[in-house]
Amino acid sequence: MKFLADENVPLASIVALREAGHNVFSVASEDSGIDDVTVWNLAATQQAVLITFDRDFGHLMIKNIEPKPAGVIYCRFIPATPTETAEILIKVLGREDAVLEGHFVTLEKERFRSRNL
Repeated sequence: MKFLADENVPLASIVALREAGHNVFSVASEDSGIDDVTVWNLAATQQAVLITFDRDFGHLMIKNIEPKPAGVIYCRFIPATPTETAEILIKVLGREDAVLEGHFVTLEKERFRSRNL
């Protein structure tokens, strides 16, 4: 599974996800400053799951903009450390009930919920 990390995802978390074996493209490193619709389309083109702290992507999902990314993970918490986002996400990825592709996942520190894109 491919991931696209929005600009607001800490670089240390991107590195930690990569070190854990995940394929992560970083908007901040490659295409800094692009708008949300462009990020959405980039994730869709790459068939990647978008990781973001920006709730505006929920609005894009509601608008039903096509094509859609493979999935969206909206992180709804303030990380205590630069790697906390990766630590939480890695735990979720290890769960049997975690379905990311085709879903909008709201990720919090202690739980997550998912709904169809």
